[in-house]
Amino acid sequence: MNKHQSSETNVFSVRATALCLRHYVARSSPISGCFCIFHGAVLTPYGPVEGFDFEDGEVFLGIPFAKPPVGELRFERPEKPNPWDTILPAKNFGPSCIGDADSKENKNSSEDCLHMNIMRPKNHSRTLLPVFLWVYGGGFTTGSSNHYGYKEIVRNFVSQGIVVVSFNYRLGPYGKILNSNQNKTKFRVSYHKRRRHARQFRALDQKAALEFVLEVITSFGGDPKQITVAGESAGSAIVSGLTISPKTSQLFQRAVQMSGSSFAAWMAASNINDQSRKFFKAAGCRGSSKDVLKCLKTKSVEELEKAKEKSATLETSVTLPYHPRIDGDFFPSHDFRSLIRRSPKKPSIFGATDAEAAMFVLAENKLPGIGVPHSKWSSFNRSALIQVFKAVAGEVDGLTELMAEFYITNSTSKFRNSTFYLNKLVEAAGDYAFYVPIIQEVDEKVRNHWPIFLYLETYFDPKDAKDVPIQGANMLMSSRLFLEGLTSFTKTGKPPILMGILGRFHQQEQQSLCGTGL
Repeated sequence: MNKHQSSETNVFSVRATALCLRHYVARSSPISGCFCIFHGAVLTPYGPVEGFDFEDGEVFLGIPFAKPPVGELRFERPEKPNPWDTILPAKNFGPSCIGDADSKENKNSSEDCLHMNIMRPKNHSRTLLPVFLWVYGGGFTTGSSNHYGYKEIVRNFVSQGIVVVSFNYRLGPYGKILNSNQNKTKFRVSYHKRRRHARQFRALDQKAALEFVLEVITSFGGDPKQITVAGESAGSAIVSGLTISPKTSQLFQRAVQMSGSSFAAWMAASNINDQSRKFFKAAGCRGSSKDVLKCLKTKSVEELEKAKEKSATLETSVTLPYHPRIDGDFFPSHDFRSLIRRSPKKPSIFGATDAEAAMFVLAENKLPGIGVPHSKWSSFNRSALIQVFKAVAGEVDGLTELMAEFYITNSTSKFRNSTFYLNKLVEAAGDYAFYVPIIQEVDEKVRNHWPIFLYLETYFDPKDAKDVPIQGANMLMSSRLFLEGLTSFTKTGKPPILMGILGRFHQQEQQSLCGTGL
């Protein structure tokens, strides 16, 4: 480079910096392709952020995407964060959201938990890169973006030219309570009032995170028009909801749903009313919705945690107490099929693992109603299995008998020991909670011309088989081919054949795919 070229470069750099600073002062969105640097930090519309390097990536942790939901903002919709003028150090994960007391993530948790992590390639070009946004699972009561760390994400995704985003959302009653009940006058509010005062904070946290990404991702070299949202288990069901809610369906372009669907029965239970009232009562809060909310805001976290523990109910059906709810706002219709018809048609990957429900069946009530304690594995028999079938069947006449016939009587196995019945429970729970809902959602989206791809993961790590009588896949997708498939899909909207994808799903294939166990 000659002296003249060097001078031109320096002038361009000064002009670019000045331009970025003007946008910073104006609090407006950064210009596409302009990666603003402010004393070594990335300049976002909210202020400068400084992260750190790790191998081929730059990592930014604990960025607030909303005001802390504490004090008067507890049990309220998330609000945009206040801008900051000094450099925000983004070198450590923020606290996890408060979840189940015995969960690993709960050891470093706080109400002030609405933080985001962004990881990008170190030597990025001026070309905006595709974005992969991860939604964790955990049954809406556990989980954290912190759980996944950043090292493997950088090695597996960021190194391939992808900007990765993860974030936290509120859990348990902090993320979902009901301020009305159609059967209890003192909790009753009108439909329109529910629209104005929806209490689905978790879903609104997710919406706020997506909106924040759209505002800041260009500053990190990400393309706001190439966002893939992915999740597993309850996170997958969340992604399912995000694809069809009018509040969020326009905010991203592609979806990956790993082992979960909004069509699942555990996403549509009716027990949230009772659960909320028990929580209010345990917290010592009574009266109108307004009175209850005011009371809850005065309680300490310790008091709320005691109320949560006191109001916890051992479910006898396969449901989750803090699932999403049709509220006339985030989900304006009870008919998810009509929402699918009205939503943008997104390229989507759906998948499940073989023996999907094994970890729930064998993990001490991880999924209410079907967990079998280790102490009862060897004695689990037909009678115990029938009791689970009854819980699933509920008040549907004849369903228990039909399930018994399908899973037990029609089996060709000659051995009817505890392992046989545990396997049958895994099969039934997998069909009920995962496979059938996934196929139902896939079928409806294909009917409405969504580009859909399917996979079935059948890998099983022998290390996971110790003392476990069920053989099948583990829940984590560690296959290199699978990672390459996600990378390709994030970049192009199409997974490679080598990923093991069953292929583009068509309606006439439904029966044959069901025959594979998916």
